[in-house]
Amino acid sequence: MEDSRTKNVIRNVTWTVPLHIIFIFLQFISRTIFVRQLGKEYLGINGLFSDIIWMISLAEMGILDAVIISMYKPLQEKNYDKVRALLNFSKKAYSIIGLIVLALGLIIIPLLPTIIKEPPNISENLIIIFLLYLFQAVITYYVIYKRSIIFADQKDYLINIYQKIFQYILNVGRVAQSV
Repeated sequence: MEDSRTKNVIRNVTWTVPLHIIFIFLQFISRTIFVRQLGKEYLGINGLFSDIIWMISLAEMGILDAVIISMYKPLQEKNYDKVRALLNFSKKAYSIIGLIVLALGLIIIPLLPTIIKEPPNISENLIIIFLLYLFQAVITYYVIYKRSIIFADQKDYLINIYQKIFQYILNVGRVAQSV
């Protein structure tokens, strides 16, 4: 028996909401310990670099959502050639977007001293930290298109389960390391 869309939506909500609530709680604990152990300088850098990466990531402009919506009908009709074509399109689009985000990020590096008026009192090199944030964002563009078929098939609960498990492990590891 084939899963219905209604069952998949119910399954998505059933898994996503509780997992997300637990994740928010763990994130709060992790951030609290992060601030106490590392100080507000690191939290400020984390926030600033996350915001910069988010701003330059606006290059994505909802392409993934459009591809996912375009996949609904072909998946329902089992038109796998059309699905494959949409996946290939999103792969090419995200490869280009990844390059644009990388270029914009590299252009921002010389501007960091202007953006950060008073550098925090930390021993690590801010440019290296920024590059780590940038490369983390860029790498996701080269694999995110693969998730679109799972979203279009309304089985994103599968991604959410594994993603939240890894995020829990990461947060528990951060807390354990800080204590």
